[in-house]
Amino acid sequence: MLRNLLVVLIVVTAGLGAVPATVRADGCAAPEVDPADEGATVQRLRRMYVDGRYAALDTVLDCLAGSSARFRSGRTGAGVAFQVLRQQLPGPPVEQVEFERVRRWLDERPTSVFAEFAALRLMYVEAWQLRGMKPDALTPDEAREVFQQRLEQAEGALRHAAPALGATPIWHSLMFAIALDARRPGTDPAAIFAQAVRRWPRHYDFYEAALSRMVPRWGGSWSVVDSAIRRWTVRLAASEGESLYARLYASVFAGEGEDPHASRIDWRRLRRGFDDLVRRYPDPLHVNAAASFACLHRDAAWYRAALARVDPSDVRRDAWVGGTSPEACAPLLAATRP
Repeated sequence: MLRNLLVVLIVVTAGLGAVPATVRADGCAAPEVDPADEGATVQRLRRMYVDGRYAALDTVLDCLAGSSARFRSGRTGAGVAFQVLRQQLPGPPVEQVEFERVRRWLDERPTSVFAEFAALRLMYVEAWQLRGMKPDALTPDEAREVFQQRLEQAEGALRHAAPALGATPIWHSLMFAIALDARRPGTDPAAIFAQAVRRWPRHYDFYEAALSRMVPRWGGSWSVVDSAIRRWTVRLAASEGESLYARLYASVFAGEGEDPHASRIDWRRLRRGFDDLVRRYPDPLHVNAAASFACLHRDAAWYRAALARVDPSDVRRDAWVGGTSPEACAPLLAATRP
């Protein structure tokens, strides 16, 4: 069942054509928003949330979600808005203080679509907390059943969300995640994915969410992952060139638990992808990821060239694949010294 779904997710993008050229960040002139640094912007907006500056946060998130702005990372304003709440409410364990913060946000801003989204995301995260993060085979039947019940409740609540929220990519991102995880989804996840990527083809979160369920840990395979990444890279080549190949593979290994050496990465193509990604979107995360993967593949010459693009004051350790770091990879530099 899952394997069939994953194949469908790859195929439904066949109708994608060329998409508009990149539009650089051109609005949302709040002091917290830095179009050149997605990571810093996300952290500043998370701080606004933690500090309870809900009115100001709503203003910035609303501007981002409705803007044509693209950050230096390539991510859309709506994508950055999604990352703020996704990173603040990433998954189990969720602390009680987050429920209290979201409740205060809703109390103070009852018409805020972002406060509503945060509450809905909390429902989704809580479902995973009750289930646990182990694969199905290691999860008790009772936990899986409670998980499914909570997902159905979250899906129902999401369907009754404010129309303004339903018209955003962040609503579709959460609905897609719920549909992927539910045994009895009310909506076909492949249909949600197809609709979402046709409307927002460069909202990378859709592809990243799909890939996160394609890995072997969750019943997929590296063959399926590779086929999806290759297909989507071709479909968006008119606007993204080869960069999507590197972006999506980097997203697959951004967390713990997956071994890149077991995957079907084509290192030569990945190098081309990173060259294109850094050229198009010279965000520090991409620059760091390029160096990390060069180290992982023991390509000393390319590692030296990639590391030269990393500003020593801007090492992003969260972009380095597990087992790699500037310190751990230092011996590679000796291999290319004159």
